[in-house]
Parts: sequence; structure tokens; C-alpha cells
Amino acid sequence: MRCRNVADAATADVEQGSILAWESCGRVVSTERADFFEFVAVNLLFACVGIGIVLWRSKRMKLLQARQLAARIGMAGRRR
Repeated sequence: MRCRNVADAATADVEQGSILAWESCGRVVSTERADFFEFVAVNLLFACVGIGIVLWRSKRMKLLQARQLAARIGMAGRRR
């Protein structure tokens, strides 16, 4: 996509030996804003999912360790 005015298209006669250059399109603020908020939302989603997984795993590990400790205590009490 080339960013040019319609008026420029009528005067598009190119001199012999010149090279056509591409100009950057101007920023569209609404599109830039939407892309930024999409980026932030996806990063927040990833962060929330990651934190949720860490919290779930730490809770699971604490329960597993508590069960192992209870099993050791129970096993030590039976030996007497």
C-alpha cells in the first residue's frame, strides 16, 4: 500500500532514471491505540494465567509436603 494523495496520482509522471521511493504512512492514532490496548490486555492475560499456575502449584506442593510429613510421623509412631 502506498500512501499518496489522489491528486498525486494524476501527476505521477516519473522522470527517466529516477527511482520511486516509498513514503511511510502517517500514524492512525485510533489504530495505534487499539493495538496498544490489545498488547496490554494480552500481557495481562499471560501474567494472570502465570500467577494462577504458580499459586496453584505452590498450594499443591504444600499439601504434598504436609502429607509426606504426616506419613513420616505416622510411620515413626508405629515403630515403637
